[in-house]
Amino acid sequence: MRAGELLGITVLDQDGRRRGVVIEIRTRAEGDAGEVPALKVDGFVIGTRRWRLFGYERRDERGPSVLRWLLRLAHRNTRYAGFDEVEIEAGRAMRVRRPWRELRSVRDIPH
Repeated sequence: MRAGELLGITVLDQDGRRRGVVIEIRTRAEGDAGEVPALKVDGFVIGTRRWRLFGYERRDERGPSVLRWLLRLAHRNTRYAGFDEVEIEAGRAMRVRRPWRELRSVRDIPH
């Protein structure tokens, strides 16, 4: 499955309730020095809206205070699920295997 097919896919909780959509895919590069690294999926940023992250929602990010406040407010329910915490259901939806309240907040996700 390609990354473009996962962006915007519906995310369901353990009980099958719609919780949002995938708004970002977090990856890491793996490989030996001198080789072209392979990208491996670390996890997914799940938002209730299709708005992307701008960086101001992170605790350590500085910027215009009004913009930072608005973006943090807009992403207050945005969560992060690791690759091993989800399963993709026939390319139509992604189901989170952990209770929704246990997923990390957008403020705590790795950059």
